[in-house]
Amino acid sequence: MIKSVLNNAIIEKLRSQEVTLMKRGEIKAVHDDDLVNFLQSLGEYDKVIAGTMKCQFCGEIITLDNIQSVFPLDGEVAYCCNSTKCYKLLIEGSSRGDGDSTS
Repeated sequence: MIKSVLNNAIIEKLRSQEVTLMKRGEIKAVHDDDLVNFLQSLGEYDKVIAGTMKCQFCGEIITLDNIQSVFPLDGEVAYCCNSTKCYKLLIEGSSRGDGDSTS
């Protein structure tokens, strides 16, 4: 029981740190093997699986297969799909496209 409580406390602390690091732009890359855990730590995994998140630039529905980038935007989590055009917009620093990052 104590071990379970400690594990939950540690997990919550790590999640909090990951969210803070992302908001500060300190997470630069996440390996494909860690993507699910990363999205779960942000509270975004279920949204991606449900198909409710869209590319910030083109509006394409984001899936685990087409995520190119996850980035903070106006205090929210935003996504870029794997389209070359969208990724170019992201790299150039454009935060707005035709897409809407929420459903």
